[in-house]
Amino acid sequence: MNQELLKQAKAMFDSPEKWNAFLELVWQKDEIRNQWFLKLKEEANKKFSTEEFVEGWVFNSWGVWDLHWYQKEHGDKSIGLLIGWWGEMTLYCNGEFYDTVKIHDLLRSERFAPLLSCFNRIDRFYEGGRLAIETRNFSFDSPHDTKFDADRLGWYAGNRTEDFLNQIAAKVNRYRKDEEMNSLLHELNLLTKINRE
Repeated sequence: MNQELLKQAKAMFDSPEKWNAFLELVWQKDEIRNQWFLKLKEEANKKFSTEEFVEGWVFNSWGVWDLHWYQKEHGDKSIGLLIGWWGEMTLYCNGEFYDTVKIHDLLRSERFAPLLSCFNRIDRFYEGGRLAIETRNFSFDSPHDTKFDADRLGWYAGNRTEDFLNQIAAKVNRYRKDEEMNSLLHELNLLTKINRE
């Protein structure tokens, strides 16, 4: 914050009551952000069980705003899509049930590389079950577009919820509604599941 803005901020807090009111808001910042993300999750529950329902896919959510899509045939531990960690989209699997080393190798192959091309960008790779990660890459005509922190993104979750959900749907539908990606994901699940019988 530059010196001029600091001067203006100090002038705004010309009484202990104003300063204390500001501090109360600061202390509630995380709860306010969480309420906005909860609104997004509730709307996602509606959207992905009605207008964005895709046969053969399951959607579930939990916590403040973890959203999960996976192919019904393979179950919730399988390779699927997860949006959580305050806005990170992840190609994800449970490493106790899937061979992540084999998945990593196959995703580098020409056959399975298209699964990674569905991401707008990949910020991080291969963190155990988190196979590819795109971090808070959303756009709302904001100076923070494509590089939001969780707090700034939270405002859009609660105040531009429909726009936010449409962007999420566009990202996950590259897998769910594309026959080739569906087929590749199905095959990758079959090839890398650990036999736990």
